[in-house]
Amino acid sequence: MSLRPLAASALIERYSGLCPYDAITAMCRVRPESFSNRMQVFIQQSSAGTNSDILKIQTDGKLILHTSGFATQSIGSTVLSAGTDYDVTFVRSGNNRSVYLNGVLELTLNTAESWTKVGEGWLGHYGEDTGAFSLGAVKMWSAALSGSEIEDERYTYEAVRTSDLQTVSRLLDTSSVGNEVGGGVGWSLVGSVETGAPPSFPSSGGSGTANLMKLLILA
Repeated sequence: MSLRPLAASALIERYSGLCPYDAITAMCRVRPESFSNRMQVFIQQSSAGTNSDILKIQTDGKLILHTSGFATQSIGSTVLSAGTDYDVTFVRSGNNRSVYLNGVLELTLNTAESWTKVGEGWLGHYGEDTGAFSLGAVKMWSAALSGSEIEDERYTYEAVRTSDLQTVSRLLDTSSVGNEVGGGVGWSLVGSVETGAPPSFPSSGGSGTANLMKLLILA
């Protein structure tokens, strides 16, 4: 399954066991159900919350990335469809931010802003109006993965790249929020969060598909 935030300020978060702010790859399956309000998918922020990388889905169905108190932004060109699963990946390497949609580079943003990073999280809503979408199959690395590595990771819950791997959390339901890698830090649910539809993965990709079939059989 997956997790669906139901109201404004309902979120999936953690504030310990963090990646460096300037070397991170965060991947998740995202399923929008409607676009009546903005949907905040990912935030990495300072303690004050004013310096941030924030990835959202707009009401027009496009991805938008804000940074440093919304001073700069970049908007994707692809219009997402309701009821469809997408692989969304945020990458930061130094001052360069990239967002991949289904393994394809969707938008980039380069700014010189930096901060002492103490917070991060895949979130439902944080100071936004409510929107309908679910999240599942979170993987994070304390490194900037290449485009080919991101493509390799899209086919299963399991991580292909194990070096720098920091988080694997399936977010299958409200009790499945732990980190499955090395006993590390899991996630906390805040506000109204419910179980959503199970995330689907692409049906091609070699070993990834084989791993997915194994997971389905064992589920």
